[in-house]
Amino acid sequence: MDMGFETMPDMDLDRLSEVEVEGEGYSLYCKRGKRGGAKEDRYSATMGLQGKSKQAFFGVFDGHGGVGAAEFASKNLDRNIMKEVERRTSEEERIEKEHYSNYASCLSIVELLQIVERDLRGPDIDNLSIIDLVHLEEQLQAALMGARSTKTHMMLQSISSLHEK
Repeated sequence: MDMGFETMPDMDLDRLSEVEVEGEGYSLYCKRGKRGGAKEDRYSATMGLQGKSKQAFFGVFDGHGGVGAAEFASKNLDRNIMKEVERRTSEEERIEKEHYSNYASCLSIVELLQIVERDLRGPDIDNLSIIDLVHLEEQLQAALMGARSTKTHMMLQSISSLHEK
């Protein structure tokens, strides 16, 4: 799965007294403190997330919890965040398709009204039983509930997209 990550140059950060990196749209500079010792902080710069030039992930990770934790976060956090974003996006798309499929499989209210009208005006009007009428009423109720559910879902989706903007 390609998430549009640009790779960062590998450096032996522990041995350098200064780190200076320039990339397209960002730069980084870090200098070892006066205490000396190994540099424990790490960074990551991921450009072009999801193929979009204006989306990026920048992180500076403090090594006070150990260089291993900072190293792990700098190499994995951006990818883990993007995997979760993609997982949620595909789950939302699956739910949306499922709702549409359910909606499309139901007869439209217009079609049900036409069936009712045809049955009530047809030559067999005397042959309709209470059970037939109850069945038609149930079909109308189901179609109405489906239409209301779809309308509510579409309104919530519109509100959500407006909040994101």
